[in-house]
Amino acid sequence: MFPVKKFPAVEREEKRVRYESFSTFGKSGAGCLVASRSENCDCSDGKLRPGIGWKDAGLSADLTKLTFPPELFVFLPAAKNGEEKLLTVNEQGKIYRFDETGGTFVYLYQSFTLPCKAFELYGADGTPKVAFCTHSGVWLYDGADEFTLAGPAVSSVGCIFHERLFVAAGEKVYYSAPMDPENWEDSADEGGFIGFPSDDGEFVGAEVLNESVCLFRERGIFVLSAGGAGRDFSARMPGYGGGRIFGESVRAFGNRIVFLAEDGLYAFDGWTAEKICQEVTVFPDRKGQVKSGIASGKYLLVYSDTSGEKKLLVLDGATDSAYFSSLPVDALSATSRGLLCTGEGQVKEIALDGVLPAGTEAVFAAENSDFGIKGRKLWKTVIVRGEGSCRLETQAGEEKRAYSLSFESGEARAVPLHRGENFSLRLFPDAGSSVTAVELVFLVYR
Repeated sequence: MFPVKKFPAVEREEKRVRYESFSTFGKSGAGCLVASRSENCDCSDGKLRPGIGWKDAGLSADLTKLTFPPELFVFLPAAKNGEEKLLTVNEQGKIYRFDETGGTFVYLYQSFTLPCKAFELYGADGTPKVAFCTHSGVWLYDGADEFTLAGPAVSSVGCIFHERLFVAAGEKVYYSAPMDPENWEDSADEGGFIGFPSDDGEFVGAEVLNESVCLFRERGIFVLSAGGAGRDFSARMPGYGGGRIFGESVRAFGNRIVFLAEDGLYAFDGWTAEKICQEVTVFPDRKGQVKSGIASGKYLLVYSDTSGEKKLLVLDGATDSAYFSSLPVDALSATSRGLLCTGEGQVKEIALDGVLPAGTEAVFAAENSDFGIKGRKLWKTVIVRGEGSCRLETQAGEEKRAYSLSFESGEARAVPLHRGENFSLRLFPDAGSSVTAVELVFLVYR
């Protein structure tokens, strides 16, 4: 009779790990899943959803018919019983008007040295106009395919406040008469200029905040109280000790002005400029081109980093959290129809409910992790909660599994049955969907 071999019983213990929030840049905490890799994912409020995309701007403008790519979009406001007219400035500074009838761009025989800034406004007689602030002067366009030189030679710095157009050049800030962008005559109450002698460099940006005009120099900030008559204007200079400011990044954003400097991203509240979003590494190339804009409560910043790579940073205004998007954005322009850009040969509008180009996706990955449970184990179940749908990938070593999940009653499940110590989890939220929580179930062997 042979002896009966007895093997010790294998003890197995079920352990669950629940994540009720998501983070892309290290804002961790209890119950927060931090991505080891993330693309096009917005986790600003702790939920996981696709980031910005684009949608049709409602224009049949074929940009491939332009000899050179556009750099700027602006609309001539509609006259009575009329429609807005789309203007674009190409990378050579030439200005075109889009002809809806022929579906073509018409050259207006006018060009400016870039950069230039454009404003949609109205003249003293109520005529809709576009003002182009350029190094050769302030030029007005009223739709008659002619341009009028109306104001002083300035930089591409300006803003509209209390129906005046403010522009800057050298050490002076010029302002037009109220509701009259053709009147720049120096007077006590109408147009005029103010000198701002300083060694802080040239003016690079201007925005309106808290009933004041905030003027940004390369290394300093001025706040101009400019309500009422010109004789009553006054100015102050808040302290600023940060790096050199990129003018094209200066944008009024909620109750602050956000801007990029050589040493990072700042927010100015009218009195103090403080660094924000410091968990995101931002090292801009001083010689690189910078663009920015506001869309759906998000601040978009396009810049080249010190390695020469083009970056698109998306900052959430409510939480100051940010992520990088791979949306191929060019000619970023704030207009009366939203934040416009070029895409797929057409004019596109940046939107939270937009789509990503073909071949681009939103992915949130937590890779090569034990998810806080040491030792060898069986990955039994993944429970995903949210709205809409998403794709899910799980991986152990070279073994990978993929699932298409639709949330029914706010929940979906997958059973990967991977064995190992470390695993990878990848979530691909679909457009219009969100993931609110993930629960992982393991069997741990003792």
